[in-house]
Amino acid sequence: MKKILWLLLIIGFTFHSETLANIEDAKPLKRPIQKENNSLPVNVEAVEPLEIVDPWIRPAQKGQNAILVMKIVNTSNKPNKLISVKSSVTPTIEFHDHQTDNGRMQMRKLAFFQIPAHGNLFLGSGKEHIMLRKLSRDLKVGEIVHITMQFENGKNIELRVPVKAR
Repeated sequence: MKKILWLLLIIGFTFHSETLANIEDAKPLKRPIQKENNSLPVNVEAVEPLEIVDPWIRPAQKGQNAILVMKIVNTSNKPNKLISVKSSVTPTIEFHDHQTDNGRMQMRKLAFFQIPAHGNLFLGSGKEHIMLRKLSRDLKVGEIVHITMQFENGKNIELRVPVKAR
């Protein structure tokens, strides 16, 4: 009986330890960003004070719009601005947020996104977002889209963003 109790205690402790090790609430999730030439992954934080977390694009057909979703983390003690995004899949990329006017939610075009010092910005559908307008080709699940993000501090971040249906 003692052996069974000890075994259950060890199994319970092991499970509890693994669960605690997987909690990611304390820090933003860090993911490496691949260079466009498929060389080794680059840790964006090591290059700049900005980190791009879990970027992805919704699938869409040629001529339609698609949303670029991500979290931007600013590890600097200075705020920064995302001022431009470029991609070969569309000549027109816009920054939007949503505003309620007389009970109706409306999209509003923005000139930039502010990323606070030691803060983060989540960009996604129904929130502030990056819209790829009038796609020049279909975006299918599993594809990779090359994106260039330009920030106010003069830095550019090159991304290889997967197309996902979430």
